[in-house]
Amino acid sequence: MDIIPINPSLPSPAVPSLKPPTTFEEQILLLESRGIVVSDRAKAIKILSTLNYYRFSAYALTFKADDRYVAGTSFDLLFRHYEFDRKLRLLFMEIIEPIEIAFRTHNAYLIAHTYGSEGHKEALNFKRNDFHASFLKELNDALQKSSKDLFIKHHIDHYNNRFPVWVALEVATIGMISKLFANMKTKDKKKISRDYYSGTSHKEIENWLKCITVLRNKCAHYSRLFNCTFPHAIKLPKGYDAFISENSKLIGLIISIKHLTKDSYWNIWSIKFLALIEEFHEIDITHLGLVGAWRSIFAQAKP
Repeated sequence: MDIIPINPSLPSPAVPSLKPPTTFEEQILLLESRGIVVSDRAKAIKILSTLNYYRFSAYALTFKADDRYVAGTSFDLLFRHYEFDRKLRLLFMEIIEPIEIAFRTHNAYLIAHTYGSEGHKEALNFKRNDFHASFLKELNDALQKSSKDLFIKHHIDHYNNRFPVWVALEVATIGMISKLFANMKTKDKKKISRDYYSGTSHKEIENWLKCITVLRNKCAHYSRLFNCTFPHAIKLPKGYDAFISENSKLIGLIISIKHLTKDSYWNIWSIKFLALIEEFHEIDITHLGLVGAWRSIFAQAKP
């Protein structure tokens, strides 16, 4: 087949110009021109001076119809949505912490007692060599960045830069922990599932860790959770059929978090979550996937 050469003399497709910057006052006028009610301009300008307009206006998308907003949509209502989302992120970070630490422990304990203190370094102990090599590079980079931490420096100085798995995984991110678990041999994943999460399959756990990693990173980078669809659908256990259509929203993540939280953390967290929903009663929580009998997820405390 003949290859047709690119003619450099032909005009390239037109690229639209970037929008010019606007002042805080102009941003208020733009919101008003599209139907947003601003009752206190001084307060609104003060908020926008510490909260990027681009970030703030994302909370207005829920109320947008064409190029205008639903009648009566106010600046104060949008800011309430932002404050709700900010508190929701903090709440999720609180409950993800014990899950992340638990899986550092589960993975390290199994690897150490099955394959030895440095079992994480041997590709034969895992399913795919390429995934293992990628994991080791990430882990070594993390160890280098943490080289001044006392427990890392101790192993550099006294053990010739060698780290047992229970030390090395202390610097691993939840994303690295998720990848490590996913690349474990099936028998090892089944053992962790059986020993710590009775009634939950290793495939569900693998999926949940992947999804919770996305949630954790969104929270850590202050990304919007309200009215957000996540990239991976969550594998929900039996008994949650009513939520399957919404399992790529937060409701699916909440269900997975409940199953991965083994003690009173969940009971305390669920009280805080319900209190947050009550505090921001004007928020349409269907945009979180909270539909139907969603409260039944929180109805039963965990032992």
